[in-house]
Amino acid sequence: FSQVTRGASPRILAPPEPPPRPTLVVLPMRLDEAALAATRARGKAVITTPDLRWARRDIKTTMLLPACLALAEARAAGAQDAWLLDAKGCVTEATSANAWIVYGGVLRTRPEGADILKGVTRTAVLAIASGMGLPVREEAFTADEARAADEAFQSSSSARIVPVVRIDGRALGGGVPGPHTQAIARRYDAYVRAAQDAGGAFCAQSCKNA
Repeated sequence: FSQVTRGASPRILAPPEPPPRPTLVVLPMRLDEAALAATRARGKAVITTPDLRWARRDIKTTMLLPACLALAEARAAGAQDAWLLDAKGCVTEATSANAWIVYGGVLRTRPEGADILKGVTRTAVLAIASGMGLPVREEAFTADEARAADEAFQSSSSARIVPVVRIDGRALGGGVPGPHTQAIARRYDAYVRAAQDAGGAFCAQSCKNA
């Protein structure tokens, strides 16, 4: 992953004039395909907890303390992640992924805006679901709707598509990854392989056209 700062300057809040040269830090990470496959096969258990982050969640920053606290809370409860809730009890996203449910035959996820980080994998999933003929609604859903969903999953560039099989202790779809989730995961894997084979050109063009 990479991080960009406004550059080195004296410790002041106001942007310095003239602006310094931005600093770019790139940290390569190897994806553990075996661990990813194992997690995908069994699915994740998540809890719901209040979203304590600031009001501009669409801006990706290094301020990850609320996400770390939520993840620690999930692990203490015997789960692997947390889905964060706004003041109305609606799911915003997971600690580091976008959240999805299949409810009544419709794929639902939080709409774009300041409440979520619009992930590139999210854009790809929307295109994949459309290609499958799966109805999609970008609208907020409550924790109660998530717990009553037929299927659920998370999407991110690092973990790809990860099924969620239990929310707040309640099993979804018999506690196993659902058919729509698995189909989307297979298609997304093919999407990634094609991008790798094309040296990244496929991904850039596909995201542009999605």
